[in-house]
Amino acid sequence: MSCSPFDSFDLYRGTIPGDLTAGSYGLCLQTGLAGSPSPLDPALPPPGEAFFYLLAGRLGTLEGALGFTSAGSLRSNLSPCP
Repeated sequence: MSCSPFDSFDLYRGTIPGDLTAGSYGLCLQTGLAGSPSPLDPALPPPGEAFFYLLAGRLGTLEGALGFTSAGSLRSNLSPCP
């Protein structure tokens, strides 16, 4: 029995420095991850950079939030997964 209110998850990936700014939280890397997500990402970040990952829960066609900013506000996703 699952305790999650979501039926799947969307995974976003971005680079630091660069993509982690207000309203820009990376691009959709994978969508529709089921169950307990354990995605694989064989890519390597460019020299001097790092990847960050964010998950959003999905219930049907509705995608949840990408968490909260350090100021406590919900992250507004301007480029949701399709």
